[in-house]
This record gives sequence, C-alpha cells and structure tokens, in this order.
Amino acid sequence: ESSPAGPSAAGPSAAGPESSASKNLDPAAAETLAKFHGKEIEGITKLGDLRRRKGGKVCFTINEMMYFRPEDKDAFTAVFKAELDGDLVAVKAHISKGKRMGSGLYREAHILSSLSNLEHFIHLRGYVEVETSLETSCFLIMQYVPMNLAQLAGKITDEGYLCKIIRSAIDVLQVLHHRAERLHMDIKPANFLVDEDGNVILCDFGDSEKSRDKPEKKYPLGTVAWRSLNQDIKALDKRSTKNVRNDDLEALGYTFATLVGGAGALPWFVLACKCAGSGSREDLMELIKMKQERKFIFPPS
Repeated sequence: ESSPAGPSAAGPSAAGPESSASKNLDPAAAETLAKFHGKEIEGITKLGDLRRRKGGKVCFTINEMMYFRPEDKDAFTAVFKAELDGDLVAVKAHISKGKRMGSGLYREAHILSSLSNLEHFIHLRGYVEVETSLETSCFLIMQYVPMNLAQLAGKITDEGYLCKIIRSAIDVLQVLHHRAERLHMDIKPANFLVDEDGNVILCDFGDSEKSRDKPEKKYPLGTVAWRSLNQDIKALDKRSTKNVRNDDLEALGYTFATLVGGAGALPWFVLACKCAGSGSREDLMELIKMKQERKFIFPPS
C-alpha cells in the first residue's frame, strides 16, 4: 500500500515534488541518486509525442531525485527531475536488477496516452526502455510541474484562489469520470499539480482503472490517509469490492480538508501512517471509525 503522505507506487507526485526528496535521503536512495545523477540516458520511445522524432530516439539527463521507494531488495521506483533538449521534464523510473518490472509503468503510459486529448491531465512525453546486462530500466517521461497541493496545504490565504483550486479539481475529476469513464483511485493532495497560471493538473494514474463491474485490482487502492472507507473496509475484510466513483469523490473531500487545514485537519492522519506500515487490525478498525465520524480539525479563522 502507499504511505499516507507520499506518492503511490506509480509515483505522484509523478510530475511534481511533494518535498525536496534529494535532501535527507536514506542510504539506498542516496546510492541510487549517485548512480543516476548527471547521467545521460538514451533510448527509443514507444509512446507519447517524442515518438514522432526520427527513429523515436531520445536522450535526457537525470538531475534531482524527487521521490524514491524500494519495491524489494533489487528493485525500486523513483521520480527524477531531468532535462531533455533544454527543457525540464519529470521522469518516473522503474529500475531492477535481472528482472523486468516495467509492465505497470507501460500500463500507466497507455492510460496517459488515452487521456492526451483531454485537458488538465499530466502530459505524456514518452515511454522508454533501456536494457543492460545488469538491469532493466523503464522511464515514463512527462511534463514537469513543480508545485502540487500538498505543498500548498494549509497555506492559501486568498479565498478566491482557494475556491478556484477547488472548483478546478472538481472539474478535472468530473471529466475523468464522465468523459474518460475512468476512476483515478489515488486521489490526494500530491497528485494534483498546479501550474504557474493556477490550473490544476491531475497525475499518477498507476492505480487508475476503467469504470466497470469488476475491479481490475482486488487489493485496496489509494493512499491510506485519503482513501475511501470502501477501500479501508476492503483492507479490513480482505475481500474484493467494486471500485466506484465515490471512492474518488470521498478522497477528494479529504484532499480539500487537507488543502484548507493541512494534514492536521485529518484527525486520523497519524493513525493512517501507522496503518500504512505495521498497523494492526484494531488500528484499521479505529481508522474506519474515525473516518466515519469525519470530525475535521480546522484552525480558527
């Protein structure tokens, strides 16, 4: 499961940092950054507008690491800020030794490609696979947007700007549900990017699925602090339930509460951190009870 505050397996803040992840890195992440920092990566893109290049060849340079998560002993997911033809891009990577683990990233690339004709979804530039004798590296190249709602949480004082952000986020989700007929399934502040004009852009479609009767994934989806009660109950009962639009809408409500009052607006936030790690069944039951009560904590106006 995703951690309660960080990006999901597909990375979300897949195109904008939730924090400066290059600072205070754990040893594994620091080793990975040292390996890739300043490295030029060449490959053939299979999807996205970069495919129009002659032969589909691309070359980009890795700069700052924005997010890192180990998947197992010999594999990890990371998001980098990179440079391509003088422009900044976000590069989401699955790196593994002696195994292939790019299927999730390739699936996400196809989802982004299907959304390319709709506004306010992260723009796919390309999907690249690079193979060496030691590892298979898969890279998802996207537009770079440096700001997300997690960074703005509890800090917006202009009510007009706050209302614009909320209205835009609602509109984006409505387009996803009704025009694309797709569920996001990991709605949270870090997955809403904000460009310099204040436009909201939704990213991280690693858990996304089409609206349908049977769920594509039987395990609970979303990041614990913001995921819906439906997903919490799925985690508790270990059973498959239908994923519905309300899963996204409920998470959107928790996202707005966080935007207004910071993470402290969610009284279950600390417990969610525990449940995402080594929490017990009793912890999960308490989390569900607190979400059912929905007693948000906001600072005095």
